[in-house]
Formats: sequence, C-alpha cells, structure tokens
Amino acid sequence: MRPARTWLLPSASWDAGLREAICVVTGGARGIGRAIAECFLDVGATVHVLDMDGAALAAWKGQIHRANGTVSPVFHRTDIRNGAAVARAFRCLPRIDVLVNNAARPFYRPFQDLTRREWEQAICNDLHGAFECTRQALSRLRKSRQAAIVNITSIEATRAEPGTVAYGSAKGALEQFTRSLAVDLGPDGIRVNAIAPGATVVERNRKIFEQKKWRKIFRARIPLTGAPGEGRDIANAAVFLASPLARYITGATLAVDGGWSCLL
Repeated sequence: MRPARTWLLPSASWDAGLREAICVVTGGARGIGRAIAECFLDVGATVHVLDMDGAALAAWKGQIHRANGTVSPVFHRTDIRNGAAVARAFRCLPRIDVLVNNAARPFYRPFQDLTRREWEQAICNDLHGAFECTRQALSRLRKSRQAAIVNITSIEATRAEPGTVAYGSAKGALEQFTRSLAVDLGPDGIRVNAIAPGATVVERNRKIFEQKKWRKIFRARIPLTGAPGEGRDIANAAVFLASPLARYITGATLAVDGGWSCLL
C-alpha cells in the first residue's frame, strides 16, 4: 500500500510573497491553467485569466456566483494568437508582476498522418501565443519589482514518444524560448522559467486515465506513487517559480512529473 499523498505547503496558508501581485494566466479557464489561476488567488494575488473558451469562462463565473464570498479572477475572452485581442486584454493593467504562458492545444498524430495545417497550428497555439503575450507584457513587467514569466511546456519537449512530432517540437521550442528570453531579460531583473508537466489529471483525460491500460502504464513509468499528478502539483510549482523564494532562478525548466522523465 502506497502512503497517501499530502501537501507540505497548503496554498491557503502559504505566504508566497505575492499578495497584491498582478498575475496573468493564459489558457486559464480549465485544466492546469485554472489550477494555476486558483493557486495564485489563494496566495493573495490579483489574477487575470485569458482564454478563448467562452463556455469554460462562463461556467467558472457561474460557480463563483453560487459560492458566495469566493475570490474571483478577472476574465478575458481572448485569442492570444491575435495581437489586437491581447492588447485589449492588457489595456486595463497598470503593470504585470507574473505572466504564466500556459495556453496550448495538445494533440497526438503519427508523422505520416500529420498535415501541414496541423503542424502550423501546433506551433501557433503553443509558441506564437507565448511570444505575443510576452512581447506585449514586457513594458508592464518592467514596472514590477519582482517580475517573473513562467512558461508551461511538457516532458515531451525533451522526450520523444509516438505521435508527438508537432506537439513535442512546439514545446521544445518553448523551452529554448525560455532560456533565450532569460538571457535577454535578465538585465531588467525579469526572471523567466518553465515547468514541464508529466501525466496530469484534468477534466479532458480523467476518465481515460482511470482505464486499466493507463493505470498499468503509470505504475511502470512513474516512480513516485505510480500515479499521475494533479493540476495543483503544477500550480504549486508555478507559484514557487513566480515567488521571491526563486529570486535567483532563471532560465530553468522544472520537471513536475513524479520522476517519469528519469526513466525515459
């Protein structure tokens, strides 16, 4: 019997030094992005959620309305690949302390079945959006005394598996974007890091990961408990990398995968 997992740093009582920080989370309406947004709210930050999924944003708004007293993020229905749309979302922000480039559309396709359009969509969704948001956030990040950018990549950025040519290539480019950006923005005091999640349970894959086939894969590939992670695992790492606790960390990629990448 494996021991139950516990949080060593419950977010509700963690003073991360981010109270009153202004945080932007892209792709934040559901899944890992929502977990990250909620974790920043828990530590006292003001959170702006950018997402093009209007239904997911509306569903979250409805839940907040029913839960009286719940702290709410500021919602922006935004396609981050569109420069004008990003500019509209950022217009109300006097500064940005934390930018989390999370938005992505993972998909898996064998190379022989991969179309040029799908290839370009993967690069656009996972890389161009991060570039556009970072480009337009830069002047506001420079107004912060503790500016940080956190890019969400994947262990598939550096570990190849079947069907990951487009997705893995885009995420690999995002990791190099992270390193290069850390060098360029270091003189401004802006830190840039990345998180590479492994298997993580979110709404879209929860039922799939409960299947016997996947439970067997996880037992074989994940040294820590033999089970996939949760959105909160990625969110806690994002808060850490954005916080003063990581004040001398930049250009790094933190694998949050239960040890999966150690075996590949």
